[in-house]
Amino acid sequence: MNKKGFTLVELMVVIAIVAILAAVALPMYSTFKQKSKVGAALQSLQGAKSALQTWFDDNNTFSSIDTIPGGGGAIRAGSVRVGAGLAVVPGVTWSLGANTGSTLTINFVWGAGSGCPNSACDGTWTLTCNATNDICGVTATIGDGSLGLNL
Repeated sequence: MNKKGFTLVELMVVIAIVAILAAVALPMYSTFKQKSKVGAALQSLQGAKSALQTWFDDNNTFSSIDTIPGGGGAIRAGSVRVGAGLAVVPGVTWSLGANTGSTLTINFVWGAGSGCPNSACDGTWTLTCNATNDICGVTATIGDGSLGLNL
């Protein structure tokens, strides 16, 4: 007898394979989305980096840098606006950390519903400059380290 179609066992095996693949793929997709969000935040800081480096080259200090209240991420030193400021990234709140003469820290926090649970995407971006040799370097610390980003 020539039967056409699949048996119940064959269908169950296919469903099990699809379920295993979904169980592996969904967490990877979630991590990928979180990494892209952090990447967007860090990329938006690149525009501010060049303006801040220029400010440091001219003034040899970051100590007077702050944000303009209600200015949508605008950065100032005293009454002087520095560059275009911090870019608007949906869901991100920027704040300046404790700044010293040669180090400027910018904190970023993702709001609720951003797809980054437990502060996994929150972090700090630090620009450290050396007035002697005019070299500036950037370091970033992201959340709890669970994203495994190499910056």
